[in-house]
Amino acid sequence: MIKLCAFADEAGKSLQEQIEALKRNNINLIELRGIDGENIADISEEKAVNYARVLDENGIKVWAIGSPLGKIDINDDFNKHLELAKHIIKLAGIFGTDKVRVFSFYIHDHEKDRKRVIKRLNEMTALAALSDIKLYHENEKDIYGDTLKYVTDILSNVKGLKCVFDPANFIQCRQDINEAIDALAEKADYFHIKDATYENGEVVPAGLGDGEIPRLIDTIKGLFCQR
Repeated sequence: MIKLCAFADEAGKSLQEQIEALKRNNINLIELRGIDGENIADISEEKAVNYARVLDENGIKVWAIGSPLGKIDINDDFNKHLELAKHIIKLAGIFGTDKVRVFSFYIHDHEKDRKRVIKRLNEMTALAALSDIKLYHENEKDIYGDTLKYVTDILSNVKGLKCVFDPANFIQCRQDINEAIDALAEKADYFHIKDATYENGEVVPAGLGDGEIPRLIDTIKGLFCQR
């Protein structure tokens, strides 16, 4: 069956509020992005050990770390960002997941910035692989991998990088969503069920926008049956 996971920090800041929301909705997988008002990247290893214990006691498993890796300007200090990556990779191990969601840097020009984007993503992916952690790239506006063309470029040129498919973000980038589903659904490793409208980019409940959510879910079902 299809596994459901949630960014439970959208239901509450505290870990207890997040756990209660997950239980109310019969979801036992969480993607960690923020706990007790702190971004996951700012959580210490000591806190992570305690949070992991509480999640385990409540029957909640961590599907992935929803990290801010790759959410810096392409001209920012990358060596400092690599140190952050090392910390997040350690957190992933503490929380018992091998998945970390990442992005592909805020850029100024796709063609001029491409070489540095690809190089940096390869470095981060190789670093993660040393700890048996996989990075999963999410398409998002204003980063290099915003539309189908550039997501495909990344996946073709960054060894070991995986793919998160976010239909709402494609809509906000004016990407034809059916074209994206046709090209990427089979390559995607998990899906962010989020919807938006082409009219103004507003995020709306899943199925009420232009993200072709029913078609996407049918496609996921078909792919799941084939695997």
